[in-house]
Amino acid sequence: MPRRVRRPIFRDLLDLSVRRVSRNRRRYKSIIITMACGIAGLITVVNLGDAVETKMAQHLTILGRSTIIDIEMVDDNSLHPGVFSDQDVRRLKLIPHITEVAPHVSLPTIDASFRAETMAVRIAGVHYSFWNTIMASLLEGSFTNSIHEKNRSAVCVLGTNVVQELFRGANPVGKQVRIGGISCTVIGTLGGIQSLNTRRTAFVPLATARHRLGGLFKIKTIRLRVDHWTNIKLVVELLGEDLRRHFHKEIAKSIRVYYYPERIQKVEGSVAMVKNLTVFASTVTLVIGGVGIAILLLAAVRDRRREIGLKKALGATDRTIMVQFLLEAAIISLLGGVTGVLAGTVFCLILQMAIGLQVAPLVLAVSIPGGFLAVVSIGIMAGLYPAKKASRMDPAIAMCPD
Repeated sequence: MPRRVRRPIFRDLLDLSVRRVSRNRRRYKSIIITMACGIAGLITVVNLGDAVETKMAQHLTILGRSTIIDIEMVDDNSLHPGVFSDQDVRRLKLIPHITEVAPHVSLPTIDASFRAETMAVRIAGVHYSFWNTIMASLLEGSFTNSIHEKNRSAVCVLGTNVVQELFRGANPVGKQVRIGGISCTVIGTLGGIQSLNTRRTAFVPLATARHRLGGLFKIKTIRLRVDHWTNIKLVVELLGEDLRRHFHKEIAKSIRVYYYPERIQKVEGSVAMVKNLTVFASTVTLVIGGVGIAILLLAAVRDRRREIGLKKALGATDRTIMVQFLLEAAIISLLGGVTGVLAGTVFCLILQMAIGLQVAPLVLAVSIPGGFLAVVSIGIMAGLYPAKKASRMDPAIAMCPD
């Protein structure tokens, strides 16, 4: 029986609160807009922050080597075979979160010549997936590819210093350069930012180096690329387990795994700083909106004190008065929340199309109810003090004239 009585009372209070907010919509409009801006900003920041992290993980030019892991054989043990096998390479590709596995071989110095020009270069035999691990950029021509690898083609890609010293500024693409006793066709030259080693290196297909150049058959180094910097530590752990499982323990001690946690920390710190600043700004906007609700409801308590006193004189309980004002606060915050959620979602989709950042559907689906809950909670908390003040008002004093 008590439950049947409460429901009509609550519906009446809700209907009354809706009519009150509607009647005073001009007064509440600025607060609703403020709350909407806060929640829209929060949703945009959360989603675009995640999209920026994903985009940064894809561009190693920005990240440096923070998503790269290098595995190297070190010849410091008599039991050490000194090489990785092709089977090792295939197995590493099965480890979760690894997107590229690039074995390579190299010699620090080998003679290269073009016509009368000769210089000592570094020679590197690289699998075609190697280019994706350094995010290399081309100045001219093309990279080595799977066809070159399969056919063991005598082709090469040259670093900047090699081009400058052997070709004296001329475009070398299509020309023949002699490297370590074989004649290679230059198919590309590197551009962009290059390390000192890269600038003086001639890159040939891995199969070409292993089978046509002496001293380059043994694979001692493998470079791995991980899909996201947050997965680096997990991959390192899985990698360690794999190496311990497939190599003798004495041999496994001679395998070095290199990754760059300090660079990961710098990237994470930069992204976190930007996200925290924007989240803080959005939160401040929401809090300002909540303060606005509190101030307007306190003014409403003063303006409606006779109404409150009359209701109490007619039998309205403190709880009834309190619920009515809390409902008004909730309705105001609901209006701001709905408007902000719609604006934030539309804004994310517009930015996705405009600047090419991919908003993750899961993050968007989680941020919308999370942000909506936050703005409603702030609105209700803001209305709590005015509601308590109204509910505790003495009816005799409330009905007295000013």
